Amino acid sequence: MTGLQTMMSAMVEFGARAVAEATGARVDIRQIASVPAADALGGTAMMVSKSQLTAGSQIGSLLTAVPASGIAAAGTALDAIKLTDALVSGALAGIAGAGGPMFRALSPQFVTSPAEVDLIGAEAFAFDLVVGASSTTAFWVVEATLGSLLGGSSPVEEPAAEGPSVAPASLPDLGRAGTVPANHDISILSDVMSRVSVEIARGTAKVEDLVSMGPGSVFELDREAGDEVDIRVNGAMVARGDIIVVGNQLGVRISKVCEPVQ
Repeated sequence: MTGLQTMMSAMVEFGARAVAEATGARVDIRQIASVPAADALGGTAMMVSKSQLTAGSQIGSLLTAVPASGIAAAGTALDAIKLTDALVSGALAGIAGAGGPMFRALSPQFVTSPAEVDLIGAEAFAFDLVVGASSTTAFWVVEATLGSLLGGSSPVEEPAAEGPSVAPASLPDLGRAGTVPANHDISILSDVMSRVSVEIARGTAKVEDLVSMGPGSVFELDREAGDEVDIRVNGAMVARGDIIVVGNQLGVRISKVCEPVQ
């Protein structure tokens, strides 16, 4: 399974959760499969929206195709627009939950024809959302730029070069430019808050296991009892340590400081 397929599985899982919250009904995933991008957008009874996902300077497009009739659940229903919003919201949570970039979605724009979309290098995935006795097939089309950010293998097509050629700039070697001199006053940064997190372990699980997760479920992690935990600052690994209890609070005792990455 490629990185993009793994990411899509997480996106579908979180998308189903978002739809379940919106409908108040149980929503199951029956299948997820790769399909040709043109086929995903070719249905006349489908409504297609294009969402721009941004993470800092990174940007990519995610197309969501859902039945124009929306989805019906016992006692409630979601029209196509609300269904799209729920799926995109779930997609963002799934990307973050699978360790991808923290994307923000701009307002989706509905497209009336696949001809309006550049499908070069795009990958599409179909998935069924099952609500009671009925099911709804939806599609996600990941354009090449977004696919490369999510770990996919699709190349990003570059336009043919026209006009004068551009030579790379020659820059001087600045050495360890990021080093702060010992006599430099950094007191102005002393109250800057940093996010410290402690990672106990990691693990992997199939989507079908995650969907069936409930109270009492057990997942195997990649560390043994008693192993040191990772201490991260703003996501960067800085130290390792042991979990301790301080009064009624959990704490961590640092046992090793990691070498900085050069």
